[in-house]
Amino acid sequence: MRSLSSLGSLALTTKLNAQSGMHSASYRNTTLIACLSIGLLLTTAGCTSVRIKLGRRIDLTQTPVASIDAKLPKGPGIAPGQKSPLVVTVTEPDGKVLQSEGAGSGKVMWRDLQVKLV
Repeated sequence: MRSLSSLGSLALTTKLNAQSGMHSASYRNTTLIACLSIGLLLTTAGCTSVRIKLGRRIDLTQTPVASIDAKLPKGPGIAPGQKSPLVVTVTEPDGKVLQSEGAGSGKVMWRDLQVKLV
């Protein structure tokens, strides 16, 4: 038969072991979430060359263009000091239509476009 003090230390040891197991599982979960977050960040907000290689953006300097069209999707009216989105549509020689990023939700980067008002 064990004494009361040895049973108390056995219970305390078991409790400490259970807590350290929970700590390591929590640490693993935190590490996994951190790694997944960093991976997601790199794939969605990565540099331009990564976006191009993943197919999320198109380098217009390397793409043949048949025509370019720019439109204001909310209509031609705009008041002084107001903003209006601009969508640029690029058509390739094979008929494939590409749209600008932003309001156009496309793959053509604004850095490849130069817009001048006339």
